[in-house]
Amino acid sequence: MAEVKMHDDYLIVIPVNVRESLGLIIGETIDFVVEMGKAALYPKRCGVVSVRRLSGIVKHGGMIDEVLEVGYTAINLNTVIKNEIKEIVTDARNFGKQ
Repeated sequence: MAEVKMHDDYLIVIPVNVRESLGLIIGETIDFVVEMGKAALYPKRCGVVSVRRLSGIVKHGGMIDEVLEVGYTAINLNTVIKNEIKEIVTDARNFGKQ
């Protein structure tokens, strides 16, 4: 855990150990999200490097649907959003099969 002080205009400096752990670089876009009363930051990334960074985060040996269900439960998603995400996953799986 790292403690920081909020400066004028609500600016904070992300501590070195957090920047290094997340692999943050200058100019990178970061989403700040409030989850269950706590702030979380998510670097906006895409591509193969991002996928490799995620490798091993979810410890589950099942199918993607089971992994998603575990994630939905963890973040307490409602049924409507779950169904929308499942539809997107299904569409992605079927992409190019027609």
